[in-house]
Amino acid sequence: MKRIETPEEIRRRIKRFQRRENSIQRAERKRGYQAECKKKDAAESIAVVQILRADRKKSIMLEKKSDGSKLLKAFSYIDWTPFDKRDKVPKEFKTRFFNKERQYIDFFKSYIYPYPIPVPVLFTTLQNDYHIDKHGNREKSFYYDIITLSKKWMRDIVSGDSFYRRNKEYFTKSESHYFLNTSLPFIDISSFLMLFFHAKCKARNMNTKFVGIISKVFTIKFEKCFNHTLVTGFLDLLSRSYDYHIDEGELGDICDFILPKIRRPNKFPSFTFSGRTMTSIIALTNEWHADIQREQEALGMLIQREQEARGIPARAKKQEARGMLKWVGMNIPTFRFETDECTWKVTQLLTVQDLLNEGRKMKSCVSSYTYQCLHGECSIFNLSAFYNETQLIGSYATLEVSKDRSLVQAKAKCNFKVIPKAMNVINRWAQANGIKNRIL
Repeated sequence: MKRIETPEEIRRRIKRFQRRENSIQRAERKRGYQAECKKKDAAESIAVVQILRADRKKSIMLEKKSDGSKLLKAFSYIDWTPFDKRDKVPKEFKTRFFNKERQYIDFFKSYIYPYPIPVPVLFTTLQNDYHIDKHGNREKSFYYDIITLSKKWMRDIVSGDSFYRRNKEYFTKSESHYFLNTSLPFIDISSFLMLFFHAKCKARNMNTKFVGIISKVFTIKFEKCFNHTLVTGFLDLLSRSYDYHIDEGELGDICDFILPKIRRPNKFPSFTFSGRTMTSIIALTNEWHADIQREQEALGMLIQREQEARGIPARAKKQEARGMLKWVGMNIPTFRFETDECTWKVTQLLTVQDLLNEGRKMKSCVSSYTYQCLHGECSIFNLSAFYNETQLIGSYATLEVSKDRSLVQAKAKCNFKVIPKAMNVINRWAQANGIKNRIL
């Protein structure tokens, strides 16, 4: 039989029920309030974003749509052509496009020259051929010669005359055809040289994959001497050796072997590719690399003996080595990146002794870059790692950065490919110092 509750028990049960009901109602009100606040905040955020986007779109559209005067000024280097309509550009002219590239191409085709043109040539002409240095003086840019040549070629294209007849010193008839009719995008000024070498390779019926490798390596290596007879001779040899498979690293080593012969023609007056094969050129390249390493070792030993004969203390040896032939280098500080395993370090090499040591350590021809470093054409860096557990230092890569702050080479010991974990550090270093990575 069920026991009858006392009045006190009934009162307590009712109170418990009321408290539970009140708690549930408070929780529901809280959830409702929070949902309402979130909805309100989301609506306000969407409204703000839409307002800002509308304002930004208005300002960007006004800024992006170039007027006629800006576009006319950009192509002022071109004289009157048979297709010229620049005198008919309306005063209130605005382009139809917001994309900058399409603006220039559309204006060029509408008012200057209506036929297809090589995009890398067109946009190379629009780059600044002069810049203001830190002293306020007007100086030629690093690519001044290439920009000047691109303007000349653009004038030749729109003149209505034969482009080949005007540029026989640069192209054969087949090469000029491929140069004018190959579609390559414009990334930077190096795209101009990529197109040049691409046309040269296509005219020699080279494999498409091989054309990409050659264009990339030749653009980096022969930037200042792209039309030299030895460069053309090497291209002819590569086209004859269609059954010989060569990778990017090996091709770069051969280019390093050729460069001193271009820079110092008096020292190598009789060198030619005529009658040579790829096997013989690679043998000469390997011999040259071995000679460079022997010279590095001999010069290092000579310096050491001179220091010992003069009784120079160990500390002073380092100071004297630093005081040897040296250069200012780039304004890039020493870079450090710490991991649990080790501390990575990228250091700039600023003396001949530094390059000699690097060449001996990495078994490479980096000491042959002394001339370029002295004349400010490039800077050489070393990537090393200090291991916390073993307290040992390992050298992982030698890096070359061109004058325009582009990373053009990264080689491990014996010119092998850099391992992925070291490449990751190199990418971090490049991003931190505003260096464009052109080896990817």
